[in-house]
Amino acid sequence: MMSVLHYRDVGVNFGGVHALHGVSFDVQSGHVVGLIGPNGAGKTTLINVTTGVVAPTTGSVTLDDMPLSGRRQYQIARVGVARTYQNIRLFPRMTAIDNVVVGATRIRHDPDLGAFVFLPSVRRARIELQEHARYLLHRVGVPRDEWDTVASVMPYGSQRRLEIARALAMRPRVLLLDEPAAGMNPAETANLQALIRSIAKEDVAVMLVEHDMPLVMGTCDQVAVLNFGELIATGTPAEVSRDPAVVEAYLGSEALP
Repeated sequence: MMSVLHYRDVGVNFGGVHALHGVSFDVQSGHVVGLIGPNGAGKTTLINVTTGVVAPTTGSVTLDDMPLSGRRQYQIARVGVARTYQNIRLFPRMTAIDNVVVGATRIRHDPDLGAFVFLPSVRRARIELQEHARYLLHRVGVPRDEWDTVASVMPYGSQRRLEIARALAMRPRVLLLDEPAAGMNPAETANLQALIRSIAKEDVAVMLVEHDMPLVMGTCDQVAVLNFGELIATGTPAEVSRDPAVVEAYLGSEALP
């Protein structure tokens, strides 16, 4: 497997606060990397730097050899970086299918499909997008009877899965998942674990920000640990779970054998 996403000496300052400082690691294609740490450690900030929401104060983020820093969010999405959000950000008045279609159209260069709907080629394109949206909704486990439901009234777990479907509609090379298991029951979390592994097997680099340690340890190939904006450990789940600095900062003494 080749490394596809590269963080080099990434730092972010908000006024006098160092949200990130000197963060460097890689994410490989086909691997799941867990990003863990206490609340406020800088996990979501790192995702925001990756997707162009926040500009790094120092350092760089590159996709292969392509710098992502300085690009607009839509440009980063078009080169293959997709994300979900810690706080769900769906289009609440759109159906599940239309939410996924919107995700797909973010990476297309076609004219506005609605403005030219009378054209046969545009009608075909919209039908293809809707069929692909149905496939993705089925894949992530959104029940069939919710596909035509507006997002705002869908169950919380379905909304989480819908966000993943919308991100997958962008056909990403890198998928950033920000606490996707939040609010899920054990059965839903188990299904999520299988889904994440299946996505990685398609040569997608996945970064998983999550507080559910059994999910992280059972899903990830590598784990990176942030504390007060600094990377304090990287390694396999087994290695990280036994790292004294990680145990002290985050996992607690029960992580030790």
